[in-house]
Amino acid sequence: MANAGSLEVTISATTDGLRAGLQAAIAALEGSVPKMKIAAAAIGTAIVGAMAYSVNAFAQAERAATGLAVALRNQGGFTRQNLISLLEYDEQLERHSRFTKEEILEGQTLLVNAGLRDEALKRATLAMANLGTQTGSVTGAAKLLANAFEGNATGLHKYQINIAEGTAKTRIFNEVLEQTEKKFSGRAQEDANSLDGKLKQLKKTIDNMAETIGQRLSPAVDGFLTYISSN
Repeated sequence: MANAGSLEVTISATTDGLRAGLQAAIAALEGSVPKMKIAAAAIGTAIVGAMAYSVNAFAQAERAATGLAVALRNQGGFTRQNLISLLEYDEQLERHSRFTKEEILEGQTLLVNAGLRDEALKRATLAMANLGTQTGSVTGAAKLLANAFEGNATGLHKYQINIAEGTAKTRIFNEVLEQTEKKFSGRAQEDANSLDGKLKQLKKTIDNMAETIGQRLSPAVDGFLTYISSN
């Protein structure tokens, strides 16, 4: 298996080669007769097509991170340091669950929009991942926890999380969080270690490689498409 260093070299070589291909296509377009321009454009377009998966993977990750940043800003909890801390936390959680970083970010954004912040947000994010193994998605788990934060525990009884009638709304979320942690602590990690979980982890590794490649190639693709549309 390739180590991190050899993987970095492989990714760099791949992206450098594809960028060079686009630059060559643009150069051919600039100096060619009409028929050659069509051929050069076709070659460049084919290269862009080969890059599409990676660039799209990067774009999805960027959108998810931007969504979280916007939610933090809207709730008055945005600082660069805070965002970086959350992104690093989410990356760690991704490594120990079947869920992708984008899925975790989207669920976490729902929690932020409900009003959760700081360490309470991280605690709820971990509970979300563990509960997500029962609901089938972190989004579903996030919605349940966000509702609980607003004083509504509807739907949680399905997962043996029961709130006594008459519990004050201000106590409901803490009760839900405590029961979730008691019943499902460690489930995300256990799920990731199952055969199906390991297959999901493998797919995430491939997707994360594609995201890294897409991040490096995005400017080159944008430059080529801009050139094509303006000539």
